[in-house]
Amino acid sequence: VDVNRNATFRIMYSGHLGLAHEFDTVLDAASRLRDRRDLRFTFAGRGPQLPPLMARLVKNKSVPAAV
Repeated sequence: VDVNRNATFRIMYSGHLGLAHEFDTVLDAASRLRDRRDLRFTFAGRGPQLPPLMARLVKNKSVPAAV
């Protein structure tokens, strides 16, 4: 197996950001793993949880975000 040591592993959530969805666990994990340059967390979607999710990402500057 040829493994690219510079590869990035992406952890992604894609879908409705609804009130029934819980994002604290994955955001806590992203914060704890922030020094891992080989990992990228991606959220794609819209819904009522988007504003609080974005607010937390902005507040915790240690968690990079792309909108």
